[in-house]
Amino acid sequence: MAIAGSETVLVDDGQSLQPSFSPKGDKMLFVSGKRASHNAQQVYERDMATGKERRITFQSGSTWHPRYNSTGEWILYSSSTDELKEHSPLLVPVAEVKPSKLPPPYNEPVDVYLHALNGLQIRRITARPGFDGEARFSSDGKQIVWTRISKDRAAVVIQEASSEGSPRPLHGLGTNPTSFASALGGRLNAWVDWDMSFGVSRLRLRNGKEVTDVAADMIVTKIDPEFSPDGKWLLWSQKDPESELYGLWGYNIANKCLHRFLFSSTGDRRHPVVTPDMKMLTYTWVNRGRSRIAQVPFVQRTGPCPVPP
Repeated sequence: MAIAGSETVLVDDGQSLQPSFSPKGDKMLFVSGKRASHNAQQVYERDMATGKERRITFQSGSTWHPRYNSTGEWILYSSSTDELKEHSPLLVPVAEVKPSKLPPPYNEPVDVYLHALNGLQIRRITARPGFDGEARFSSDGKQIVWTRISKDRAAVVIQEASSEGSPRPLHGLGTNPTSFASALGGRLNAWVDWDMSFGVSRLRLRNGKEVTDVAADMIVTKIDPEFSPDGKWLLWSQKDPESELYGLWGYNIANKCLHRFLFSSTGDRRHPVVTPDMKMLTYTWVNRGRSRIAQVPFVQRTGPCPVPP
């Protein structure tokens, strides 16, 4: 471990980002690239007790957004490895390449994969040109939810994890929904709803049947929604309009208070996730072109709302 100010840097090798924890909190998935043995982003697993890392994927393309299932035996991730072979950008004439209004992550040609951690089974869930990513398991592990981009429009789709059938869209989420997250058996849902130009976004929370715009200022970009393990907090990263750096914010679902957890002039903080024991806030720290996995103690703010809801 290295200490940088008040932050503990967990992973300092290569370009490392997008942490997520096993159900017990004893393991952490993340993606890492630009290492001595490989350049493209690959999924790694870290033992939180020993700090030992093991490489999970050996794809020829980049991988993103790794997630455990409820037992910690399977993971989901998205990868460009097959897309780049089947629909190589080098085979598309330059004159036919049209500028995209999508944010950069959603221009990546990736598919969703289901991967057994203790075996050799790897199943490709999607097989179509374009972006299929940000995949998550449902709380019971029986379904998979992910973001699908088609003709410069976004949708959230769902499919049975054991099914080879077609996914179906989740309706009522807005114009261009992405980054769907859920907690408490699906009672809580959150997602990012982009405007038609994908220039700005609003963060939406559904608690039962009630839908709320959290931090509803449309001029501020809000991304990376994540619930705390106990379902009491919704966290996300949000761009500061003056510095244009991303900081970490939280919303107390019970009292509807907004809190700014972490912001600094030393770079972006992205992909917040609270450890299963609710003790630490872990995230991607991007500074001077380097991305690391870092964490700080997770202090649950109480008292009057510091920021108007």
